[in-house]
Amino acid sequence: MRLRLPHNTSVLVYPDKKNLPRTVEVVQGVRAMPLVLALCRAPPVFFEKQPLNAEIALRAMKSTDDLVRVILESESASALAARFAGAYEFLGDQDRAAQITRTLDAAGITVHPKKPFTREAPVFAELKRLTSPYAGRIEALFRVLREPVLEVFKDLPSRPVSDPDAYIQHLESVTSTTLTTPFPSRATGLPMN
Repeated sequence: MRLRLPHNTSVLVYPDKKNLPRTVEVVQGVRAMPLVLALCRAPPVFFEKQPLNAEIALRAMKSTDDLVRVILESESASALAARFAGAYEFLGDQDRAAQITRTLDAAGITVHPKKPFTREAPVFAELKRLTSPYAGRIEALFRVLREPVLEVFKDLPSRPVSDPDAYIQHLESVTSTTLTTPFPSRATGLPMN
């Protein structure tokens, strides 16, 4: 059953009791599956189709302790460990990859790390951990979209700002007006009703 919510969003009511997580986290009043468990239940194609989301989620984890615990409780521990050890190697976090491999080796499970990502390089090549997933998403958007945006505006002449304080004040007034009025129509430039 799907519960429709405002702003074209919804919540899927999941009635399969045997696959409900034993532990849940409450996030802003909503019961949610813990991030580690959600990542372990995600299919391998998640890393191919949603590499930025996967990278942000992996970098947002404080430690791999919970991840290793969920992997060890899984029926496919070897495959999961290989995926996550390979993911952390790809992200440049050799310590976490080694921690996963060592822990599973100690449990008698051999791990051969396998990179689940298909992209050439991570977005955050120099970072090991994000302080906030929200800040990470904003930074990632900047890194991914900066060059394409510069390419679009490459032929425009630069316009130096002679009075930076006045310019900032103008931007703040435009922004406050924009936030209180409806979006303009792209076709007409007029406010939409």
